[in-house]
Amino acid sequence: MQPYGSIEERLLQEIKGLDRDDAEKIIKMVHFMKEEILKEKQKNSKPDIMKYAGMLSDLSPEDSDLFEQAVQRKSMFRGRKIEL
Repeated sequence: MQPYGSIEERLLQEIKGLDRDDAEKIIKMVHFMKEEILKEKQKNSKPDIMKYAGMLSDLSPEDSDLFEQAVQRKSMFRGRKIEL
């Protein structure tokens, strides 16, 4: 594992030479990744399923049919291994 200082230096080297707007974009991306992607899940926490409540009831009949078809297709591929 690298010392934290060398990681900071590598990050600084990567943004060196960028104009201010691009550097701000990089900072925002790092902040987003830190807050949303890399955050640890709380132990014994349940997902907030209520934020999804009622989503499917708002679908049009056509969209509902498409959703049902997609769910059926997904189950067809369950258990298959990916071959590259």
